[in-house]
This record gives sequence, C-alpha cells and structure tokens, in this order.
Amino acid sequence: MCSEDQGAGQLSNVAKVYDKLASTYDATFVNETAQAEDREIVSRIKALDLSQMSVLDLGCGTGFLPDHMKFWDYTGLDISEGMIARAQEKHPLHDFQVGDMADLSCFAPSIFRYVLCTFGGFSYVMQPEKCIDEIYRVLQPGGRIFLQVLGERYYKRRTHIAPQCTHLGYTPAQLRHLFRAFDEVTITGMNWLGDQLPWSIAWERPIARRWPQLCYYLVVEGRKA
Repeated sequence: MCSEDQGAGQLSNVAKVYDKLASTYDATFVNETAQAEDREIVSRIKALDLSQMSVLDLGCGTGFLPDHMKFWDYTGLDISEGMIARAQEKHPLHDFQVGDMADLSCFAPSIFRYVLCTFGGFSYVMQPEKCIDEIYRVLQPGGRIFLQVLGERYYKRRTHIAPQCTHLGYTPAQLRHLFRAFDEVTITGMNWLGDQLPWSIAWERPIARRWPQLCYYLVVEGRKA
C-alpha cells in the first residue's frame, strides 16, 4: 500500500465519500451523457495503443479502463479502499493499490511507460506540483502521460457526483505551466455541449482542440524527456 499523509483532511474526505459510493458507483453512470463521455475517453486512450506497455492508472476508481479495454501490464491506484476492493473484484488478474497519487513512493523510479488519469482524479489533489513530480519520477525516459482533469467550467456542472469534495478546476495556461517539465505538451478539451446534447461529444473534437477552455474536461498529454 502506498503511504498517505494522515494529516491531509482533503484525502480523508475524498476517501470517505468514494468509499460510500463504491457499491453503486458503476450504476450511477448509465445515463446518456455518461455513456457518451465513456465512449469518447475510451476511444482516445485506445488510439494510444497501450497493449504492450506498462501502465499506471491514477484515480482508477472501480476499474473503468480495464472494464473497456485490455492491458498487458496494468496497475490501478485510488485513495478509496472501497473503490479498489470493487476494482479488484471485477479484475482479479490486475494489480490494484490503495494510495495517494501525490505520493507514489511504493513504486520504483522509471517503471511505467504510460501514466493515465481519467475523469478528474487529478483535480482532487491539493498538491499538484508534488503529484506531477511523482508522475515524472515513475515514468520511464520517453514515457508519456494522458490526464483528464476538470476545467474551470466544471464548477458549474450540476451532475458532479461528489460536490462535497474540494476540487481544482484548471485553465489550459495553468496546466501548461504545471507540466512544463514535460516535452510535447498538448491541452485539449472534452465535452462542450454534452449535458444538453450527449451525442455531440464525439463531434466536438475540432472545437475541443481549438478552444479547450469551453469544455468541462481538459486533457493533458506530454512526454518525459
């Protein structure tokens, strides 16, 4: 188990909230908008061709990514014991660990080829610089990131499942600054009109690439030098 800063009230609160949600979490996301978001993010990640890569999935929840694709070498990390228990139950052949993504000390340096984080888990981290340093440390040279974080617009989203948890919404400029140690950084958006027109998510890519700040989510991609 990765270590957790016991003095961090934010982490404790997030863990408690998601422990309570774990048993019903998957059933919560069966609406049209959620399904459209799932298809879009899975499509983007499948395009990365991770089949032969070592992957660390931060904020893995109940195992969303293994639900939708196959991995050769996959490790999932989440702060919630309840979510990890559910993920391990569904995917017994994969490795899941409870821990704080801002403290990856249980992993050796340079062991993962890709670090992923979907649906805003990074936005619950109150020490983003520390988290990014840890991600950089565990990535192999040339390793890459794909992080889906909450944009500023997400603050107004009515369907937020855990509004009681403090979260950070980012602008593209803030993310470029935070991830300045990485090469080839790109910031794109995801879901501009999805709450009103879920079918439009797959068609919004040109807008999401040019004006990511309009979207609920921002996607950060980059490469470790």
